[in-house]
Amino acid sequence: MKKPRIASMGLEDYRCLLLAKKADLLRNAAAGRTELAAGGRLSPDDEAPVQHDRYISIEVKRLDHEILGRIDAALARLANGDFGICAECGNPISPKRLQALPWADCCIRCQERAAADPQAATA
Repeated sequence: MKKPRIASMGLEDYRCLLLAKKADLLRNAAAGRTELAAGGRLSPDDEAPVQHDRYISIEVKRLDHEILGRIDAALARLANGDFGICAECGNPISPKRLQALPWADCCIRCQERAAADPQAATA
């Protein structure tokens, strides 16, 4: 099977996008550790909003961690020549999608199918 060529950006451009996003997420993660660790005694009136803010912060960190994993996987696909190829159907991922989400591992059609049927994605 012939590998598709990524037309609008070169592979090195995608590598730069991925590495820049990874550096940004790692910077934010380091800054967030001190933010979550900060604390002290709270009045009962302040506890609920502070706990809510901590929950939101933890959820953002979880999502960032997930994206870091996807970025590492995309960098591996770049190294082995599979970058820009849908992991589900084997068709090229559109350059427009890769510019928006360079860590995307499937095309829009397969992503929409997986979102519509989450059971199929885990099976």
